[in-house]
Amino acid sequence: DDDPAATATEEVLNIVRRVNDQGSELGLLSIAFHPDWSTNRQVIVYYTDGNGLNPRSVISRFTSLDGGATLDPDSEEVILTQDQPFGNHNGGALGFDAEGYLYFGFGDGGSGGDPFGNGQDPFTLLGKMIRIDIDGGAPYVIPADNPFASGVEALPEIWALGLRNPWRWSFDAPTGTLWLGDVGQNRLEEVDIVEKGGNYGWNTMEGDECYGGGGCDTSNLILPVETLSHSDGHASVIGGFVYRGSAIPDLQGKYVFGDYGSGQTWYLETDPADGSYYKVELLSGIRSLTSIGTVNDELVFISRGNAFLRLDPDGAPVPSTLPATLAESGCFEADGTPGPMLVPYEVAHPFWSDGADKSRWLAIPDGTTITTDAEGGLELPVGSVLVKEFVVGGAKVETRLMVRHDDGGWAGYDYAWNAAGTSADLLPAGLATTGGGGEPWDIPSRGECLRCHNDTAGGPLSAEVAQLDFEAAQPNGYVENQLDQLLRLGMLEPVTDRPGVFPAIDDGSAPLEDRARAWLDVNCAFCHQPDGPGRGDLDLRAETALADTGLCEAPTLGDLGIAGARVVTPGDPAASILSNRIRRRDSYQMPPLASNVVDTVGAGVIDDWITSLATCP
Repeated sequence: DDDPAATATEEVLNIVRRVNDQGSELGLLSIAFHPDWSTNRQVIVYYTDGNGLNPRSVISRFTSLDGGATLDPDSEEVILTQDQPFGNHNGGALGFDAEGYLYFGFGDGGSGGDPFGNGQDPFTLLGKMIRIDIDGGAPYVIPADNPFASGVEALPEIWALGLRNPWRWSFDAPTGTLWLGDVGQNRLEEVDIVEKGGNYGWNTMEGDECYGGGGCDTSNLILPVETLSHSDGHASVIGGFVYRGSAIPDLQGKYVFGDYGSGQTWYLETDPADGSYYKVELLSGIRSLTSIGTVNDELVFISRGNAFLRLDPDGAPVPSTLPATLAESGCFEADGTPGPMLVPYEVAHPFWSDGADKSRWLAIPDGTTITTDAEGGLELPVGSVLVKEFVVGGAKVETRLMVRHDDGGWAGYDYAWNAAGTSADLLPAGLATTGGGGEPWDIPSRGECLRCHNDTAGGPLSAEVAQLDFEAAQPNGYVENQLDQLLRLGMLEPVTDRPGVFPAIDDGSAPLEDRARAWLDVNCAFCHQPDGPGRGDLDLRAETALADTGLCEAPTLGDLGIAGARVVTPGDPAASILSNRIRRRDSYQMPPLASNVVDTVGAGVIDDWITSLATCP
């Protein structure tokens, strides 16, 4: 029922035995009600079948035999199938235009970089927007006004080409405009207005830039109306809708879309001077946003955590109450000295931060305690604050605060220090700056903070038993195990399971594999774990058995030009995507943001570990 208090759901269609969902972008991807649903009770369904190595896209028609309460799984009429060379980039949306023709988009076939050139190949349906008539003949016929209806220049089903992964798109009913969010490769996400016969550039272009560097011929290509840069913390645009509801009049007629990586959403405004579009932020914090829909013309946002969020009016914007300077936060004195409520701590295996010196503190509200979860993570109460200060080239450049708000969610706030190191101001967005020796330094935006500190990772990344269970010197010189200190201070509930601490990356006395797995856990696993935002199917948590990590599989997001590459090729770091991406600082680098310098020590340990592997388990 369309009721926020609803607690029960009813199964409408069960085709679980037909659907292949054994991959991050496989499964049941979309449904669309036939325009004549009220009389024919038909629904079009897009899903993937086949096996893990040879998935296939299936567009089928299902019919209800009980007045619309359920769909009969035995009524399936397959309309169109498309073999997929890889498991990713399947597109995923279905829809009908005003004439009753069915549209859907297929991605470029997957992997990374469109290795087969499908986006620009006019004789494959991969990398295309498709338009067919499913009522004019079985299983379908080509509408006479399709741009390539003759089939001479291109396949007749094609409506537009040059797409990478058209995951979500929609029609604006009053105007008939087709709005599309096309997921980018490593640099740019794009929003397109799709026109009949249009070529949207992939893989000649990514967004509004030539792909792969250098120049390219853009004369016959249609550029996006808006782009999102990965350097700003974005990763995977989620196409939305032009708002046609009544609850929020100021939003009427504006296209609303979002981003999976940052959890931000925007609407597009039009520049009256030249008619170009520019984005305006609408909301932030919808973590793992996967889709946008409408209910009675009002917007609904869907997150990977099975949350359905309705956009409601909320009056005038509430003025920010965030402290404008670090001194006003109450956490630090005017001279930058940490306040008495901040408890200093260290981590056994620090996250790589371009060689910066880091200091850490935590604080929890009076009368509360920290608990631990089954995975060894520390569960900090609402109102907790984690602080990390960065010194680069001998100069303080930023102080980050991770705050747990009343809704239980975490958010990050950055304060940038002035050149004299006497004051730090709150940043409204990310900032590219330099350290004391002129070193490049990127301060992340609030959206970028949540790419790493995501819900799957549990918010704070250093708050783990495996990171704190060791002796560390306190400012007064006293040496104590950090968990024991928190217990002594009454800040931590008793910890029943203390399996051991992560080894430091340079601890030569620790086993090589333990150091390598710890490095991957700290630097990669916050995204690369089940239900995490990392692309592909890796699980890089240290406690995951090596055979279950996916490290020995073929890469799903491009082979970097390495023949026969695996994520890890035993005995051969040069043929291992993992090693190559760790050592890059370009659009293919890992981590994908906020790093300009390779961790040579960490990369060396990873290479030594790969070299030591004789086989994959």
